Amino acid sequence: MVPKQVPLTEMSLNNDFMFGAVFSDLSICKAFLEKLLDIIIAKIEIVQGESSLDCSHDFRGVRLDVSVLDISGHSYRIEIVPTDNALARSRLYLSAFYSDVYADSEACEDDAPLYIIFLCNDDPVGLGYAQYIVETSYRDVPAVYDDGTHVIFLNSHYIDDATHANANPEILEFLRYLGTGNDDEPVTTEFAGSVMQKVLEIREDKTWQTCYGLWVQKCASVHTAGRNEGRESTLIGLARKNLLTTKQAADELGITEAEVKHLMASTK
Repeated sequence: MVPKQVPLTEMSLNNDFMFGAVFSDLSICKAFLEKLLDIIIAKIEIVQGESSLDCSHDFRGVRLDVSVLDISGHSYRIEIVPTDNALARSRLYLSAFYSDVYADSEACEDDAPLYIIFLCNDDPVGLGYAQYIVETSYRDVPAVYDDGTHVIFLNSHYIDDATHANANPEILEFLRYLGTGNDDEPVTTEFAGSVMQKVLEIREDKTWQTCYGLWVQKCASVHTAGRNEGRESTLIGLARKNLLTTKQAADELGITEAEVKHLMASTK
């Protein structure tokens, strides 16, 4: 469905558009990754340009894809995904990520580690921890299977005690802000403060207000296109099963019978 339209002046960080706008600021993205991964970044680039704010037919949310080089010369490919129901969607995002990366012949030869970071508005595991780092092991063998892919789930609704707050203190405060969206709650760490300040700036920025209006229009257009595509597929499928005549399908779609027959033959 089309994302619910919230006025930019009332938008919190857990809104897809606001997240994409805030994290398109590379200084914020850099600080977040340095604190989360405990690295010092020498260079960071957004891989897909402006497509972090692109829309899709199913509106699974924005994806921020960055390339990172640390001061030791190690390179990383990192994707940050804000989402609900992350465990159910992680396979889909991983598949999409690999598809995007390896569609590029140069990326196919790049052995840089891949990090997928899910920022969750609900607890993906249900145990109350702030951070879940996924590791895959061999059965009956005391070794970790390491193909260079690292998956991290961050929970914005973690239990705030010594056991469950298992992340960098600045990441923890950021997660609390992500979860509550409360601008009146005082923050004590520099990173969370910079994120909150960026949210406040974007809400009042005329350029971002224009961008948001265009984004909403684009999302509505993509949704309509996706809905029409699904309707066409359904009607052609019914015609192929002789549950509709080609004329009926043509009339419903506003095309000729010849075009219906062509679609029936080409989409088997």
